[in-house]
Amino acid sequence: MSEKLNVNIEAPNDSPENSKQHHEKKHEVEPKHHESHHKLSAHEKQEQLDAIRQEVSHEAQPINKEKIDATSSEKTKAPQGPINKELKNMMRARTLTRIRKELKAPDKVLSKVIHSKPVETASAIGEKTIARPKGLLGGAIIALFGTLVTLYMAKHYGFRYNLLLFFMLFVVGYAIATLFEFFMIAAKKIKN
Repeated sequence: MSEKLNVNIEAPNDSPENSKQHHEKKHEVEPKHHESHHKLSAHEKQEQLDAIRQEVSHEAQPINKEKIDATSSEKTKAPQGPINKELKNMMRARTLTRIRKELKAPDKVLSKVIHSKPVETASAIGEKTIARPKGLLGGAIIALFGTLVTLYMAKHYGFRYNLLLFFMLFVVGYAIATLFEFFMIAAKKIKN
């Protein structure tokens, strides 16, 4: 298993004469080896055989580990077929069905409503247009600080706080943060 082929790259001598000479030299050595092998006792033969097996097993272990590692990496990199929209929808439906089996009755109904086509379409449109994270954060920050200032003023000057002010501040903050985000994107495009 762990035999090595010694090849001399610098001086390739693959001529028929060289291979013949090598073959003849090998046969000259082999009879001497066979004669000494026959003179050994059975116990010595067994010891030699055990020593050879140990050497072979010692040399073979790193090779086996490399093969195992190579096959495991090949399994993880197995080519997949093309994933199309139909396959994605089928896997999504199966996953939702499997998860809904584990839910309680009210949660199943809510899951069906949330994952219905019209709700998901509206959500997809909203995530690209209305639900901008920076806009929501900006609107929330401005609404928070504007409300705190207005509440402080209402307490000190004696007027009544109107809840509509919170929503108006949120819309103003959302608009400012969204415009700021668009200007930042435009600046990056111009810079690049």
